[in-house]
Amino acid sequence: MTTTDRIHAYLDGELPLEALSPAERNRATALEAVLGRAAAPLRAAPAPDLSARVMAALPAVPPARPNPLRAALGWLWSPRPLRLTFRPAYA
Repeated sequence: MTTTDRIHAYLDGELPLEALSPAERNRATALEAVLGRAAAPLRAAPAPDLSARVMAALPAVPPARPNPLRAALGWLWSPRPLRLTFRPAYA
C-alpha cells in the first residue's frame, strides 16, 4: 500500500490516524483541512425540501376502485369460447 493509498484509506475512514507515519499524518491533516473548507458551504446550505414537489406530482383524486357488480356483470355478459358463442347470462 503506497503512501497515497494509506492517506486515502484514512480519509475514507478505513484507517486510523495513528496507523499513519508522521509525514503521512501531516499530509492527511492538510488534505482534511482543505476538504473541510471546500465542503463547508455545502454543509451550510439547507437540504432542499422536496415534499411540495412530490405532493404536486401525486394525482389529485385517487383512482376509482372498480365496481365489483359491474365486473361480475361484465364477466357474465362477455362471450366465452365454445362451439357457439355463449353468454353465461343466457343460462
